[in-house]
Amino acid sequence: MANDRRSARTRWIVAGVACLAASAAFAQTPALQVTGSVAGPTEGTGQIQLSFSCSGSPTCTGTYSATLRDDGCANAFTLAGVLVLTGLDLSVPAALAGTAVLQNLHFNDIQNPDGTCSIRPGTLADTQLTYTGTWDGAAGTLLFTHINDSGVTVRIPGSIKATAARAPPFSMAVTATVTATTANAVATIQYPASDVGKTASVYVFAFAPASVVKSAARPAKDTTDGCQLAQLDPATGQLTAASASTLQPFLSNVLLGQSQAVTVLNNASTPTIAGASFFVGYGDSAGAMIGSGVNRSVVSIPGAQQCPSVFPATPGALSGLWWNPNESGWGISFTQRRNVIFAAWYTYDGSGSGKWYVASACEMASAGLRDGRCIGKLYEVSGPTFFGATFDPTLVRPVEAGDLQVDFSDPDHASMRYSAGGVARTIAIERQVFQTGTTAPAIDYTDLWWNEAQSGWGMAISHQFGVMFLAWFVYDANGRPAWYVASSCAVSGNGCSGALYRTSGPPAGPMFDPGRVHAEEVGSVSITFTDPNEGVISYTVNGVSATKSITRQVF
Repeated sequence: MANDRRSARTRWIVAGVACLAASAAFAQTPALQVTGSVAGPTEGTGQIQLSFSCSGSPTCTGTYSATLRDDGCANAFTLAGVLVLTGLDLSVPAALAGTAVLQNLHFNDIQNPDGTCSIRPGTLADTQLTYTGTWDGAAGTLLFTHINDSGVTVRIPGSIKATAARAPPFSMAVTATVTATTANAVATIQYPASDVGKTASVYVFAFAPASVVKSAARPAKDTTDGCQLAQLDPATGQLTAASASTLQPFLSNVLLGQSQAVTVLNNASTPTIAGASFFVGYGDSAGAMIGSGVNRSVVSIPGAQQCPSVFPATPGALSGLWWNPNESGWGISFTQRRNVIFAAWYTYDGSGSGKWYVASACEMASAGLRDGRCIGKLYEVSGPTFFGATFDPTLVRPVEAGDLQVDFSDPDHASMRYSAGGVARTIAIERQVFQTGTTAPAIDYTDLWWNEAQSGWGMAISHQFGVMFLAWFVYDANGRPAWYVASSCAVSGNGCSGALYRTSGPPAGPMFDPGRVHAEEVGSVSITFTDPNEGVISYTVNGVSATKSITRQVF
């Protein structure tokens, strides 16, 4: 029987902190990408090794990953999440001093009968640490300080270095004036050299509360009770609901090398657009512009309900979880962007263990289709042990394993033809409906999610009303592809939580017997979304607990 070993043990777990800033001019010092590492004692014989990356100065926001071995625990904790360092002024060589804001730094742990430890659910709590350090203009040192549960001050040393941060999709300067009655905003955008000369459309759109949006005929996927895609009608001054397929371009032309002024708001009535965030972006189509994230926030209008100033990089209409209802136990997740579908197929090997294949580039004839054929290569991937170890993306090895062809008759029905492992088969599939309702979510998190620094594993999220279905593809202790599902991750607030299962079943073949499928509960998982495109997963699998940052995978 597990017992509570001690109360409020300090842990280096960071989650759910975000910082957003708008550019005010083209000519400005670029944000810094700061990387660093710390290593040292926690309590008793406990040790931590942590690396991090953050952007900005003097407030630096980013993520970390860590391996923690706790005093008295046979296992190591693999941790990851988001961190914020304040007081990190790297503009000139100087001494450093500030705070590290850490969410869920403390928790009670449980020692399992086999000597391993796991986090007691519901005991996570926030904290804040202090640090001092030095900076010589290119590199420096940090010294984190905290008081452990025994009242002893523990100091953990580390080092940092900095480079220029990744640039936004395009440069933008904003001039805006918002009063209680009227709102004006102009975005002057500069296209990157790589896009100059291309023909594209520029779009002005909003993420706005449904209460200020005029209803219009649109797909249910684009309808929400909270924030929804909309455009401002210049004739009426009214926000009108839209979808990626109905957005009207501000202009369409060849992208030029000189800056271009785009009028976003022109004496708009502030009460009429209260709570809306306005964006400008460009692309071959509105779907490509949104799906690839080539857009930036221009201005947010204060309101009782405030919509985020980050627009979801939502995938195409064919995205989601698909299955054959007569063969419950296997499935395939599609993520559609432009004319490309990323397919992740969850099935079983000859021994009955779960395995997965991916078709990372199942291509269709043209962009934005809601029916038609996609054709691509299937790959089987091996990689590093996922649970209880630091993930090494250099160990990921894809091997071509076969072919995939999917013929979509509409956004909910298709025929899947595959050849893999010496087996060829054609089978009807359809979108899996696992939750119904009348009020669609304010933000649809259906997508393919990953950690960019740990390429090789991912999670396909299907979001329907108040439930998310998580299909998580990783690797077992022998490096073989393995998958887990949370078939009923109940939505609460800005995330979801639920039980995690591993299943066994018959291998893919001419026939599939669902009676041979068996599910075993192996732990739990929760997701906290920090904005529409970013989140943190926390999980316990077979006694191994950790957190990892995830983001929508844009391809």
